[in-house]
Amino acid sequence: MKKYILLAAIAFTVGLSSQSFAQTSKKADGKQKLAQELSLTADQQTKFDALSKTYKSKEKAIKADNSLSADAKKTQLKDLHKQLKTDREKVLTPDQVAKWKTLKHKGKHGKSNKETNTAPTTAE
Repeated sequence: MKKYILLAAIAFTVGLSSQSFAQTSKKADGKQKLAQELSLTADQQTKFDALSKTYKSKEKAIKADNSLSADAKKTQLKDLHKQLKTDREKVLTPDQVAKWKTLKHKGKHGKSNKETNTAPTTAE
């Protein structure tokens, strides 16, 4: 019986670690794709990574701060996100900023009606 419990625990641990690896790999692929799409230099990639690490640590600190109300946390996280966006845009050239905004817009809204060559539908 103990062997089965031990085997189940090992299988569970292996499953979690492979899932974590898959998520990490997916994030790395997204970063790589963004770097290629924007033609980031090595220096820009390094700066982006440093900004992300700083952002994550500040985000974690805000979320862990139990002295803040939910609204205060939300406001601070929103301000932090705006600061990250501003700092990232300082790293990019104007052309890269424009392209990044286009990519983000496509990601949020999918293909536009022009790209799919269909008219918008309306509910009746």
